[in-house]
Amino acid sequence: MDEVRIGSHILQTSRQLLMNGERVHLGPRALDILTVLAKANGEIVTKDELFEAVWPGQVIEENALHAHITAIRKALEEDAGLLETIRGIGYQLHTSVGEDAVAPDALVEPAPAPLAPSSIPSDTPEAPIAGVQAVPPSKGAHRRKLLAGAAAAVLALIGVAYVATVGLPGPSEALAQEPVTVAIMPFKVVGDFEEGDEQLGAGMAGALNTSLSQLSGLALTSNSAPSQLAQGGMAMPEIAEQLGVEYFIEGEIQYIGKEVVLSLSLLEGKTTRQIWRDQVRNQRELLPIVGEDATREIARAIQARLGVGDGEIADSSGVDPEAYEAYLRGMQHPFGSANGRLLAFEEFRRSVRLDPDFAPAHAGLGWVLSSGVEGQFATPEGDALAKSSIEQALQLDPQNLMARTAQWLMISNREGEFDAAFEGLRDIIETHPDYSLAHWGLAHELSRVGEHAEALEHSRKASRSDPLRTEYSQIYLLNLLALGRYYDIRAEATNCIDCASAVIIWAQAVAWIADDADYSRELDIVVDRLEGMGFPKEDANLYRESVIASREGRPINYPASEWPVGTPNVLAVASFGEFEAALDMLDRYPLKPFLSGDLIFFLDTPHEEWPAAVRADPRYHACFSSSPVSGIEERRRRGHTKHLPVFPVKPYEGP
Repeated sequence: MDEVRIGSHILQTSRQLLMNGERVHLGPRALDILTVLAKANGEIVTKDELFEAVWPGQVIEENALHAHITAIRKALEEDAGLLETIRGIGYQLHTSVGEDAVAPDALVEPAPAPLAPSSIPSDTPEAPIAGVQAVPPSKGAHRRKLLAGAAAAVLALIGVAYVATVGLPGPSEALAQEPVTVAIMPFKVVGDFEEGDEQLGAGMAGALNTSLSQLSGLALTSNSAPSQLAQGGMAMPEIAEQLGVEYFIEGEIQYIGKEVVLSLSLLEGKTTRQIWRDQVRNQRELLPIVGEDATREIARAIQARLGVGDGEIADSSGVDPEAYEAYLRGMQHPFGSANGRLLAFEEFRRSVRLDPDFAPAHAGLGWVLSSGVEGQFATPEGDALAKSSIEQALQLDPQNLMARTAQWLMISNREGEFDAAFEGLRDIIETHPDYSLAHWGLAHELSRVGEHAEALEHSRKASRSDPLRTEYSQIYLLNLLALGRYYDIRAEATNCIDCASAVIIWAQAVAWIADDADYSRELDIVVDRLEGMGFPKEDANLYRESVIASREGRPINYPASEWPVGTPNVLAVASFGEFEAALDMLDRYPLKPFLSGDLIFFLDTPHEEWPAAVRADPRYHACFSSSPVSGIEERRRRGHTKHLPVFPVKPYEGP
């Protein structure tokens, strides 16, 4: 018996499960269990017989068998009713060879109503990245989506200890039009954990944030902001006020012998009053199931207690436990820094090697490889791996928001198809208006092509979701500067949490866009703030003198050849009419063509346009990539030509 029909599915025993000719993902243990049941030809198979056949000579908890039976039923979807539980004894699978089998209604245990398959995957070859072994391609899987609502989330928790509710908000309170703001604190890790597992707490919070972002009516604050504020000694009500958060989710991962226990709480932000509590436990090797159960129970609690949270959550119950832990470790690294991206890349790469059918890990790998125009992964090999990772994630889970966002960023910053990317990102935001990665991605790409009005709206939303995330705050501040919004910049700099970017942009705003009264009143304040942040006194004083000279229209008593190289200093030197010195500074600039931040600052800071003869110089041209993906030609097409290089290229010969 090599091939067995299970309803609309075909089981090639001990090999694979098919539907409509496509492979349906099923882990090796679950496939072994299904094969044993199929070979019984419709007879009852006891639990002991399954343990002996699948785990010979091993002592296995019954929860493990239950978990794999659950995975099988999910894979069978509408045919799940053909797998019957014989209570207290075992299981019975109703099959046929060569024709459809129909289970007698009297025998079939009612199964959860299935949702439609989310994808029909296909093979995806992956190119290697320099010095890195390529992730082996997967045949793909049907990753079914489970509705995160109390009525539709029908899978029961394994080992729920208790639920405590105090002072629950009524449904009418939750129907407000404004989204409910929630922050997820990094989970504590306690008990008999192994070295390195302490990172799983932050990773679990990050993964939970990603999963809950699929739900409507929630505005989730990124995990790094509450974490950093808490580490700085700020109490939870202060964090709530600082971040504008209404509720917190707290958690603790406790390892007890062979078990892992995940405790969860939903707290009111201003009072820290607990309004819901829950606990999930299972075997340590079933951590992915614990994570999925916890996510689903939190979604239920949010829907029941806060009245929002309709949507879908990806199923991760069949994920290899080691792959899941590697994914959690990847999620705890900051994607905004080069080192954070590298560490996350290594963990996501390990995760997809361990479980090639785990969509979130593919999405994370695709994101860190694709989320910038430039960087350590911007190579042909890196781009190929990014593309294949995103494609694999979307084959496994077409609704994965991180993968969908990364896909549109690739189309924009690797292929130069800006209009298509903008529409794709806007579509994501329309259905998930509080998804900060999509807001940041759209703001970044709009800024590169000079569309600052729309970019400002999206960068503000991204920045408000995580004020401590540097890449979010920088793009917001650059858009404020480009639009001449001096008072908004000052407000950001005087009410900031992590002030470095805000104060530096404020310094440029004083130089370029402040009116005379604000300039006179606030220049020394800015200089003091720069020194307080650790700027060398000499550099702060040079900034002060250059601003005064520029505002008063006189040259500065400082040799231009000795100015530190940087786009603000290049603009300052040019403001004195010393264009040859400014071109020499550009010639010494270490990163050419400009990276996106420098490009936006240089082109869009409000300043007097340099003469065409200067902008024709090859040293000026060298700062701007001629590649279609750079955004330069897209700016021209959109009519944003100010400060762009001019043709023909010709050395500057002076005024």
